[in-house]
Amino acid sequence: MDNLFVRIFDSIGAKILFPALPSIWFTFFAVFGSSNETLMVQNRLTMLGLVSNLIMLSLIVFYVCASIYCQSVQRKQKVLKEKIYTSILQNIDDANIFIRNKQINALFDPTTASCCSDYQSSVNVLLMMLVKCFSETIQIDKSKFVASYFYKTENDEWKIINSDGKHKGLDIRILSDPSTVFAQLYPEDSTIFYPSKEDASKEGKYLTDKRDAEQKDIFNCPMGSIFGSNWSISEQTSDKILFSSIITVATYGEEICSKKDVFTKKVIIEQILKAFENQFLLLAYDFIDNRESVAKPHEKPKCRSDTNE
Repeated sequence: MDNLFVRIFDSIGAKILFPALPSIWFTFFAVFGSSNETLMVQNRLTMLGLVSNLIMLSLIVFYVCASIYCQSVQRKQKVLKEKIYTSILQNIDDANIFIRNKQINALFDPTTASCCSDYQSSVNVLLMMLVKCFSETIQIDKSKFVASYFYKTENDEWKIINSDGKHKGLDIRILSDPSTVFAQLYPEDSTIFYPSKEDASKEGKYLTDKRDAEQKDIFNCPMGSIFGSNWSISEQTSDKILFSSIITVATYGEEICSKKDVFTKKVIIEQILKAFENQFLLLAYDFIDNRESVAKPHEKPKCRSDTNE
């Protein structure tokens, strides 16, 4: 509501209308008021003249108060944005340090066989960092987030790693049902964002789970939000898929933002997800090397999402 009021009041029309209208009125009244009996009789204001002047004075007071309020909201938004970007940078730095330390350890200890020697645990650490970043940025408790990373093994089998540490095979329903977020992201090169899982479910774009039902039926809370992206890697020359992976992040019991909140959506997709994508790709490159399915030496693998830019 604050943002809507600021946008309306900060529009060019409002900036011109509110200061100009009282000025025009009082100028008109000073010139023609005394000769207009509907506004003034015998140097006394008529009821119409009194009401008209009170309305214009009220507009002036409203304009001054609204200007002060808008400036206050804009200052708060600026401070909030600075806090958000500081939090994002700190969490991304932590992820960078984690990857760098694993790579350094691999150099000094060949038995570790690069930072993907324990791929699942490494991905799980990054998922927890990702959830921490979202929690601190959006101000939603970490327990309400679940980040899931889907990847295809060398046996062409899909696996899933969750931020809660549970690693398992993929339910065949998730692979085949077109209403699942996974099916919408794979094999298409896309990023999706559904602020309301309940609305997405009604539109056939989200498959609810047991925890969603609990939030809605038992706790009488919103089902939450969900978003995700295709982070698959392909060769630059042939677009052959070297590594297939999908990331999804869901909240339970609290929606991240409204449909009209463009700023939060931009922070999530363009700032946080895009930054963490690089860390997951570093692990994926090592995973490709370890299973001996790399591109030719003179070819550099690329992320499929780069083809959309």
